[in-house]
Amino acid sequence: MLKSLPAKQNRVRGWGLLLAAVLGQTLLLFWAPAQQNWISLTGREVTLQTAPVDPFNALSGYYVNLSYQIADARKLPGFPSAIAEGAPLYVLLAAPQTPGTAWRALSVSTSPPQPTGTQAVLMGHYRRGRLKFGLETYYIPEAERERIAADLNQHPSRALVDARVTAGGQAVPVRIRIENRRYEF
Repeated sequence: MLKSLPAKQNRVRGWGLLLAAVLGQTLLLFWAPAQQNWISLTGREVTLQTAPVDPFNALSGYYVNLSYQIADARKLPGFPSAIAEGAPLYVLLAAPQTPGTAWRALSVSTSPPQPTGTQAVLMGHYRRGRLKFGLETYYIPEAERERIAADLNQHPSRALVDARVTAGGQAVPVRIRIENRRYEF
Protein backbone atom coordinates (compact mmCIF):
# COMPACT_ATOMS: atom_id res chain seq x y z
CA MET A 1 0.00 0.00 0.00
CA LEU A 2 2.81 2.43 0.78
CA LYS A 3 4.50 1.81 -2.59
CA SER A 4 1.32 2.45 -4.61
CA LEU A 5 0.76 5.92 -3.13
CA PRO A 6 3.74 7.58 -4.88
CA ALA A 7 2.74 5.91 -8.17
CA LYS A 8 -0.76 7.37 -7.87
CA GLN A 9 0.67 10.78 -7.03
CA ASN A 10 2.97 10.60 -10.08
CA ARG A 11 0.04 9.55 -12.27
CA VAL A 12 -2.10 12.44 -10.97
CA ARG A 13 0.81 14.86 -11.42
CA GLY A 14 1.36 13.54 -14.97
CA TRP A 15 -2.29 14.08 -15.87
CA GLY A 16 -2.20 17.54 -14.30
CA LEU A 17 0.85 18.52 -16.36
CA LEU A 18 -0.72 17.13 -19.54
CA LEU A 19 -3.94 19.04 -18.86
CA ALA A 20 -1.99 22.27 -18.19
CA ALA A 21 -0.03 21.84 -21.45
CA VAL A 22 -3.18 21.24 -23.49
CA LEU A 23 -4.93 24.21 -21.87
CA GLY A 24 -1.90 26.45 -22.52
CA GLN A 25 -1.72 25.46 -26.19
CA THR A 26 -5.47 25.97 -26.61
CA LEU A 27 -5.21 29.49 -25.17
CA LEU A 28 -2.31 30.30 -27.52
CA LEU A 29 -4.28 28.95 -30.48
CA PHE A 30 -7.20 31.30 -29.77
CA TRP A 31 -5.19 34.33 -28.61
CA ALA A 32 -3.99 35.63 -32.03
CA PRO A 33 -7.39 35.57 -33.78
CA ALA A 34 -9.08 36.97 -30.67
CA GLN A 35 -6.59 39.83 -30.54
CA GLN A 36 -7.13 40.65 -34.24
CA ASN A 37 -10.91 40.51 -33.82
CA TRP A 38 -10.68 42.81 -30.80
CA ILE A 39 -8.64 45.35 -32.79
CA SER A 40 -11.10 45.10 -35.70
CA LEU A 41 -14.03 45.79 -33.35
CA THR A 42 -12.52 48.52 -31.20
CA GLY A 43 -9.85 50.16 -33.37
CA ARG A 44 -10.09 53.38 -35.32
CA GLU A 45 -10.09 53.08 -39.10
CA VAL A 46 -7.19 54.79 -40.88
CA THR A 47 -6.20 54.76 -44.56
CA LEU A 48 -2.59 54.34 -45.66
CA GLN A 49 -1.08 55.08 -49.07
CA THR A 50 0.59 51.93 -50.32
CA ALA A 51 2.17 50.32 -53.33
CA PRO A 52 3.35 46.81 -54.07
CA VAL A 53 6.99 46.23 -53.18
CA ASP A 54 7.54 44.99 -56.75
CA PRO A 55 4.64 46.04 -59.00
CA PHE A 56 5.53 43.38 -61.57
CA ASN A 57 5.53 40.60 -58.98
CA ALA A 58 3.13 41.87 -56.34
CA LEU A 59 1.91 38.38 -55.58
CA SER A 60 4.14 35.69 -54.20
CA GLY A 61 2.02 32.58 -54.26
CA TYR A 62 -1.26 33.74 -52.75
CA TYR A 63 0.25 36.63 -50.80
CA VAL A 64 0.55 40.30 -51.71
CA ASN A 65 3.54 42.24 -50.38
CA LEU A 66 2.99 45.95 -49.79
CA SER A 67 5.04 48.91 -48.67
CA TYR A 68 3.79 52.19 -47.24
CA GLN A 69 4.84 55.79 -47.84
CA ILE A 70 5.12 56.33 -44.09
CA ALA A 71 7.43 53.32 -43.72
CA ASP A 72 10.56 55.28 -44.71
CA ALA A 73 11.31 56.18 -41.12
CA ARG A 74 14.25 58.52 -41.77
CA LYS A 75 12.01 60.87 -43.79
CA LEU A 76 9.50 61.30 -40.97
CA PRO A 77 9.64 64.42 -38.75
CA GLY A 78 11.12 63.67 -35.34
CA PHE A 79 13.10 60.59 -36.41
CA PRO A 80 15.58 59.87 -33.58
CA SER A 81 19.29 60.24 -34.36
CA ALA A 82 20.09 56.89 -32.75
CA ILE A 83 17.72 53.95 -32.96
CA ALA A 84 18.36 50.24 -32.42
CA GLU A 85 17.37 47.66 -35.01
CA GLY A 86 13.96 46.21 -34.08
CA ALA A 87 13.08 49.08 -31.74
CA PRO A 88 9.43 50.17 -31.64
CA LEU A 89 8.59 53.56 -33.14
CA TYR A 90 5.23 55.33 -33.04
CA VAL A 91 3.92 57.32 -36.00
CA LEU A 92 1.38 60.03 -35.22
CA LEU A 93 -1.12 60.18 -38.09
CA ALA A 94 -3.47 63.02 -39.02
CA ALA A 95 -6.88 62.43 -40.57
CA PRO A 96 -7.19 63.70 -44.14
CA GLN A 97 -9.30 66.72 -45.00
CA THR A 98 -10.83 64.72 -47.86
CA PRO A 99 -12.57 61.56 -46.58
CA GLY A 100 -11.37 58.31 -48.10
CA THR A 101 -7.84 59.53 -48.80
CA ALA A 102 -4.63 58.57 -47.00
CA TRP A 103 -3.82 59.78 -43.52
CA ARG A 104 -0.53 61.69 -43.30
CA ALA A 105 2.33 61.23 -40.87
CA LEU A 106 2.90 64.16 -38.52
CA SER A 107 5.81 62.77 -36.51
CA VAL A 108 7.61 59.66 -35.30
CA SER A 109 8.79 59.01 -31.74
CA THR A 110 10.17 56.30 -29.50
CA SER A 111 7.29 56.62 -27.03
CA PRO A 112 3.55 56.57 -27.75
CA PRO A 113 2.22 60.10 -28.39
CA GLN A 114 -1.17 61.28 -27.17
CA PRO A 115 -3.38 61.72 -30.25
CA THR A 116 -6.18 64.27 -30.45
CA GLY A 117 -9.63 63.51 -31.89
CA THR A 118 -8.47 63.77 -35.52
CA GLN A 119 -5.27 61.76 -35.01
CA ALA A 120 -4.23 58.15 -34.55
CA VAL A 121 -1.04 56.33 -33.59
CA LEU A 122 0.48 53.48 -35.59
CA MET A 123 3.24 51.40 -34.00
CA GLY A 124 5.99 49.91 -36.14
CA HIS A 125 9.36 48.28 -35.61
CA TYR A 126 12.51 49.75 -37.14
CA ARG A 127 14.13 47.29 -39.56
CA ARG A 128 16.88 48.27 -42.02
CA GLY A 129 15.82 51.89 -42.28
CA ARG A 130 12.11 51.16 -42.63
CA LEU A 131 9.18 50.71 -40.31
CA LYS A 132 7.35 47.39 -40.32
CA PHE A 133 3.78 47.71 -39.07
CA GLY A 134 2.65 44.11 -39.50
CA LEU A 135 0.53 45.28 -42.44
CA GLU A 136 2.97 44.36 -45.21
CA THR A 137 1.92 40.84 -46.23
CA TYR A 138 -1.62 39.64 -46.88
CA TYR A 139 -3.14 36.36 -47.91
CA ILE A 140 -5.19 36.72 -51.10
CA PRO A 141 -8.03 34.28 -51.88
CA GLU A 142 -7.35 32.26 -55.01
CA ALA A 143 -10.57 33.48 -56.67
CA GLU A 144 -9.46 37.15 -56.47
CA ARG A 145 -5.74 36.65 -57.09
CA GLU A 146 -5.63 37.49 -60.80
CA ARG A 147 -7.90 40.52 -60.48
CA ILE A 148 -5.94 42.01 -57.55
CA ALA A 149 -2.60 41.38 -59.26
CA ALA A 150 -3.82 43.10 -62.43
CA ASP A 151 -5.14 46.07 -60.43
CA LEU A 152 -1.91 46.46 -58.48
CA ASN A 153 0.21 46.23 -61.62
CA GLN A 154 -1.93 48.76 -63.53
CA HIS A 155 -2.46 51.23 -60.67
CA PRO A 156 0.41 50.83 -58.17
CA SER A 157 0.27 54.45 -56.96
CA ARG A 158 -3.50 54.39 -56.39
CA ALA A 159 -3.61 51.56 -53.86
CA LEU A 160 -4.87 52.37 -50.37
CA VAL A 161 -5.11 50.08 -47.36
CA ASP A 162 -7.76 50.65 -44.73
CA ALA A 163 -6.69 49.35 -41.32
CA ARG A 164 -8.08 49.41 -37.80
CA VAL A 165 -5.69 50.83 -35.21
CA THR A 166 -5.89 50.64 -31.42
CA ALA A 167 -4.96 53.54 -29.14
CA GLY A 168 -1.65 51.74 -28.51
CA GLY A 169 -0.83 51.58 -32.22
CA GLN A 170 -1.53 47.93 -33.05
CA ALA A 171 -3.19 47.49 -36.42
CA VAL A 172 -5.01 44.93 -38.55
CA PRO A 173 -5.92 45.31 -42.22
CA VAL A 174 -9.55 45.71 -43.23
CA ARG A 175 -9.41 46.13 -47.01
CA ILE A 176 -7.32 47.26 -49.93
CA ARG A 177 -8.78 49.83 -52.32
CA ILE A 178 -7.50 50.27 -55.85
CA GLU A 179 -9.25 52.93 -57.91
CA ASN A 180 -12.96 52.33 -57.15
CA ARG A 181 -12.60 48.61 -56.33
CA ARG A 182 -12.50 47.22 -52.79
CA TYR A 183 -11.02 43.91 -51.67
CA GLU A 184 -11.92 42.91 -48.11
CA PHE A 185 -9.43 40.96 -45.98
